[in-house]
Amino acid sequence: MPLALLDENVALIVVDLQVATAPRMEQDTLERVVANTNTLAAAFRTSGLTVAIATVSGSVPGRTEMTKAYGVSTVPAGGDAPLAALVTDAADILVSRAPWSAFAGTDLHDELARRGVTQVVVTGVATSIGVESTARDAYALGYSVALPTDAVMDFRPDVGAAHLAQIAPLMAEVTTTTELITALGASER
Repeated sequence: MPLALLDENVALIVVDLQVATAPRMEQDTLERVVANTNTLAAAFRTSGLTVAIATVSGSVPGRTEMTKAYGVSTVPAGGDAPLAALVTDAADILVSRAPWSAFAGTDLHDELARRGVTQVVVTGVATSIGVESTARDAYALGYSVALPTDAVMDFRPDVGAAHLAQIAPLMAEVTTTTELITALGASER
């Protein structure tokens, strides 16, 4: 199904394209995700639209920490810094959190609401964790959501693909960077 027209006030949320997540990702795919995210971010900024950069600084402490399956989930000093290849801007909203969603424990929803944002595009890693959790929360908060398949990735590609095919369409428009750029150009801003 083709992408519907974008809302007049749409924001880009970039999830966990940061120093600590990069080593766990397939590098060629990560480079593509960062490049497509940079393309989208430049188009959003040129159109006067909001870009938010969300990083994870650790995990929620206690029994919900991912210690049993993957070991202690900590982010080393400097690990929450955005990747050097990710182009950021002083006007971007920056949020850091421990839970998976960029909305959990942050003021992101308040910042977007203040700007009148009604739709979000979510990019980054991991499709089945931070990206999906952010998309779910955005959907629950009443935002229209779009997920560009070529600007997200997962630690486990098969799991990420399954989420994009089975879960994402229940809460978001699944699209591509090219379709989003075209829609941004077609929208009157």
